[in-house]
Amino acid sequence: MNCREPTVGMTKGSPQAPLLFFTVDKSDTRHPENRRRKCVDFLALTTKRVPHASALELALTAYSLRPDELDPDAVYVEISGRDRTGFLSGILKQFSLFSLFPTKMIIDTKDGLVFDRFWIKGIGASKPSDDAIASIRRNLGGLMGN
Repeated sequence: MNCREPTVGMTKGSPQAPLLFFTVDKSDTRHPENRRRKCVDFLALTTKRVPHASALELALTAYSLRPDELDPDAVYVEISGRDRTGFLSGILKQFSLFSLFPTKMIIDTKDGLVFDRFWIKGIGASKPSDDAIASIRRNLGGLMGN
């Protein structure tokens, strides 16, 4: 992959946040500058899918949800399972599907086993709705023993 001189582009038309990138010229392999310069083809990166743990690949061994004793607007969640790349990301994605976000997390992994604790709330640190809690409980239950 070969690059031309750096070009400054703007993200979403914002002059306050310019993005430095190199334009790719695959046809000019003879120029010495192009052979020495290393570059990143950002356009190619946007078209590639990065592997991550999907919900189906997460395997929980236990989970529990209950109101937090100290914060009546938070729900305390304990999750345990076999560790794998993307485990935490997969769990956070499950929460975000129902507009639930952790305000505090304790992440423990030992000998390939995960014991994660979350204090979750809704948007703007609001109390999660009963429907959102029922939905996340159903989704986590579906991940048991996968």
